[in-house]
Amino acid sequence: MAGKTNRLVADKNVLGRGRAASWLSMASNNQLIITDYCLIECMQGDPIRNLCADFTPLAPFASQLVFLKMTSSMVGWRPRSSGLQGRWISNRLTERFRERLTLGDDLFAKLMFDDPAFPEFASKSQVFLDSVSDDADAFKNEMTKTIRGWSSNLLRPCLKTLQVHI
Repeated sequence: MAGKTNRLVADKNVLGRGRAASWLSMASNNQLIITDYCLIECMQGDPIRNLCADFTPLAPFASQLVFLKMTSSMVGWRPRSSGLQGRWISNRLTERFRERLTLGDDLFAKLMFDDPAFPEFASKSQVFLDSVSDDADAFKNEMTKTIRGWSSNLLRPCLKTLQVHI
């Protein structure tokens, strides 16, 4: 009987700080789950450099990486009695990344850069990240205006919970 599979959903912090490789090295039944949001985070700045820096340390554990399908492709899926996890996994993307990682740093970077889908994904990722940043600033401004209109009696219980004094 095979051991239980342990999964860790990765974000840029898990990849960039070496925690992913450390976690994967602890057991062969550990899997690292990569979402489209994690890949989007890797696209910020210099996408090729970031992908290489974040993923090439994982080459010894390539068989333990699992890439999920893009979130936008899963919207509207109808529930089934079983098989949801399997439907989330992008077998093509998982296999492509696994193969490229095992070829070495330089070839990994070249194959990623030469992939026709890469420039479009990098561009869309940057647009998405910019919109998130703009939305966060707008949200902060609206919340600040709203909170400034609240009375201290209304704010006091909230701030007490947060251990903030007014």
